[in-house]
Amino acid sequence: MGSIAMKNELIKIKSILPLQKAPLVHCITNDITLETVANTILYLGGKPIMSSDTREFSSLFQSTDALLLNMGRLNESHEQSLSQASSLADMTKKPNCCGSGRLWYY
Repeated sequence: MGSIAMKNELIKIKSILPLQKAPLVHCITNDITLETVANTILYLGGKPIMSSDTREFSSLFQSTDALLLNMGRLNESHEQSLSQASSLADMTKKPNCCGSGRLWYY
């Protein structure tokens, strides 16, 4: 992304902050980034809920506003959580974001 495009993105981001409504964001991340992700969402004005227990997903999807998936270090359990949450997000048309855990600096 070029510097002009990056500046335009920052202008867009600044135009929506502070948030008018604090969204409840269901986050599935790895243990390494859990605290950082939660603090970032809080800083931006959202409310994070950190849960990768698939037994909670059906009730969580009834009350959350968005889904954030962080692939991080995959294991079988984490992969199942990501897959099930992603499918539920598609079925319920819930806004979602998926990342690899990599930080990009411009």
